[in-house]
Amino acid sequence: MADVTQTAANVHANGATTQASRVQFGETVTNGNVVYLKSDTKYWKCDADASEEAATAAGIVISANVADGYGYIQTSGPIDVGGTLTAGVPYVASDTPGGIKPAADLGAGDYISHLGYATAADKLELAIKNHGVSL
Repeated sequence: MADVTQTAANVHANGATTQASRVQFGETVTNGNVVYLKSDTKYWKCDADASEEAATAAGIVISANVADGYGYIQTSGPIDVGGTLTAGVPYVASDTPGGIKPAADLGAGDYISHLGYATAADKLELAIKNHGVSL
């Protein structure tokens, strides 16, 4: 498999249990990007094989913006990621900055940042767990 192909316009919170936070972005992001909190207190695209810090997922962008702009990230609960998922499959932060991929596609040097499980072909139950270890 490969990264989930996302359509940013189709990314949105999908339930009453959704948790979201207003944040400042350090770079231009689009809906559906997985982001992490950098030491500069801004949110950047997560990258599973860059460093432990850059691989520490904080949420998924649900309101895109430019560098130094403010927007929202979803931190837990059901989300439509704007792409096709396989129900029951766990998904993780990708080594493509901002991307999402199936956990089975983790490779050598990737840090494990579990995002959650697909509950339907269009829904991820976001329950972030950063493990702090690389393969």
